[in-house]
Amino acid sequence: LVFKRKSRSIMHIATHGIIASSGGGFENTLSTSFDGVDEYISFTDTTYNGAFSLSFWFNPTTLVGGRFLCGRPAISDYVWLRSTSQIRVRVAYSTKSFSETGGNNIVVGVWNHLLVVRDASNNINLFLNGGGFSTSQVATGDFNVSQIGKAGSNEFVGNLNNVAFWNSDQAVNRTIIYNSGSPDNLSALNPLLWYRLGNGDTYPNIIDNGGSNDGLMQNMSSANFVADVP
Repeated sequence: LVFKRKSRSIMHIATHGIIASSGGGFENTLSTSFDGVDEYISFTDTTYNGAFSLSFWFNPTTLVGGRFLCGRPAISDYVWLRSTSQIRVRVAYSTKSFSETGGNNIVVGVWNHLLVVRDASNNINLFLNGGGFSTSQVATGDFNVSQIGKAGSNEFVGNLNNVAFWNSDQAVNRTIIYNSGSPDNLSALNPLLWYRLGNGDTYPNIIDNGGSNDGLMQNMSSANFVADVP
């Protein structure tokens, strides 16, 4: 089962702060902070049984012990920042470890961008800050996700911004998504799910700007919206 994107009305776009390309600039002034203890975003489980792409803007306070960007309670699937040079992606209980040897490492305390892409042949490639991270690996089976900032223990600690998921291969658009290190309007790329994590959101609701699968802030408050963005 793959969830299909539902279009948003012009009124919804205006209400929740997405500025269409014809309307000028793109406002991004807020992100969401996570304490690494029990704070996360939940939403209805989505299944990706073919090509998929996952985009994250993240500013980690620490990666000690490893920190989850997304996953689900069953821990069958996740994206796990294991260290500054290792990222693990689990698909259908099969864990793939991506270890960077070329120096394109995660930097703690600053904003980073990660794009995870699985193509139609089940090859997974990672792109960190616009460049390749480690080498390709094959992972078959369904990928399910229903949480941001959590899968098992070791929840994410730091700030997250503009997290987007596609049920398609977006590798060809990776430079557009990265946008030279600054989030931009993704509407033209039709993400299945797109959580701004700040702009347009009102506690405890996190608006899905790609479809209609809104998220819910867990163990958080309006103080989790902070003026720290890429």
